[in-house]
Amino acid sequence: MGPVLILGARSWIGFILTEALLGKKADRIILGTTSSQNLKSKPDGQPDFLNASTPADFIKIFKQKKYSCVINLLRGEDAQGLEIHQQISAECFKAGARYIFTSSALALDGYDFNQVLTEDLPAKSITPYGQFKGVCENYLKTHYPKENWLALRFSSIQGWSPWKPSRNEAFLTKLQQAQTVNVSRGIKQNRLYDKVFGQAVAQLIDTPSAQGIYHLGTDDQSEEIDFLRLVAKAFGYEESAVHEDGERRVNLSLSCERLHQATANSWRQTESQTIRALLNEPHLNILRKK
Repeated sequence: MGPVLILGARSWIGFILTEALLGKKADRIILGTTSSQNLKSKPDGQPDFLNASTPADFIKIFKQKKYSCVINLLRGEDAQGLEIHQQISAECFKAGARYIFTSSALALDGYDFNQVLTEDLPAKSITPYGQFKGVCENYLKTHYPKENWLALRFSSIQGWSPWKPSRNEAFLTKLQQAQTVNVSRGIKQNRLYDKVFGQAVAQLIDTPSAQGIYHLGTDDQSEEIDFLRLVAKAFGYEESAVHEDGERRVNLSLSCERLHQATANSWRQTESQTIRALLNEPHLNILRKK
């Protein structure tokens, strides 16, 4: 495989995907874009960063090398973000490159609380972020139904990031400081450990037959408040530190059968496995109650 370009590489998901892709093929060339002007420091092994923010910037970078794959992790949920998505995907298909778009389980947050969220469900969202992701998905399905693309839907990735505190680090830091955490009842989703997520995506990227919309998550699911109480207990804190604060019913629990079929069940996981992985993450393990 030729060079891989990651748009928005200076992100948590960018860090995890770079590690996973390089782990599969040590000689793989990866370059990443960032809109940050502070490029002085980066973890060892991370890609060189190219500064970009406008559609023209991304097209210019893409045309400088013969990329075999572009992974779009950009968070611009606006007209410019859509324009970048449209233009860079078109350039990929003209060049015969694979295009990976990171969508979201929120593209499906308009479905019933008890609906089974499969890969075949069309986007249906009530939130601006989910609606944007749905528009991007539909653009690919409508304009390029037979081209080489993947749209990845996922909800809550768990783990650690070198760029800024992950949700897990922020949560455990609050508990370590004897703070309480308020969480709404009714937020249901399935939570995958970040390194498992990265390895699964890396395998999908290298699987030519894997095309279209794919879900990534655990086989089971739980409400946010229940999961966080289990994490608190696992790290030695009182479950009562996680307080119930109102209700907001939203179903983000994804069925991941397409992933399991494409990868011979290599990435079947449970939320219990995710919690064990968090305990074994050195940067989080230091936040265990003494």
